Amino acid sequence: MSTDQGQDRTSLGVQLDNLAVAIKKLANSLIRAESAYLVESQVVNRLVSIAARIEHLKSLEEDEGEVFASLLKGITDILQSIGDVSGGGQKQSVEERAKIIRLFKMLEQETISLLPLIRSLDEQRKERKFDTFGGLLQRMVDAIQEKRHMLMRKDDK
Repeated sequence: MSTDQGQDRTSLGVQLDNLAVAIKKLANSLIRAESAYLVESQVVNRLVSIAARIEHLKSLEEDEGEVFASLLKGITDILQSIGDVSGGGQKQSVEERAKIIRLFKMLEQETISLLPLIRSLDEQRKERKFDTFGGLLQRMVDAIQEKRHMLMRKDDK
């Protein structure tokens, strides 16, 4: 393995850890804010579980790549469901909502920072007709931005 490949793997490992931390921080904030009107507790628990699985990935090659792709799809599905739960729960304070918005932004930044590191992996995936990591990450960024804007609109009301 060349030095560049070793550095890329180390950098990717750090980025995956950072992504997992950002997911956990968002999940913890959703729990602490008692945001049942935003997301159900079992969905938050699933988000924490996905973050833990991301932390244990060693690479994104072969089987672990497929696991990562599946986890990205799971995160995106969860993010898209946030805000679908109506009624019940306590309304969040402006400060709580602002914190959640900041954590969505942090998750967005960590997701975007992964994009340059996975370009070569995407080339391998294209050859096998799989979704590209870049495409999956972009869908995740879109879901994050949508929910962040949804929360900001609630502040305007």
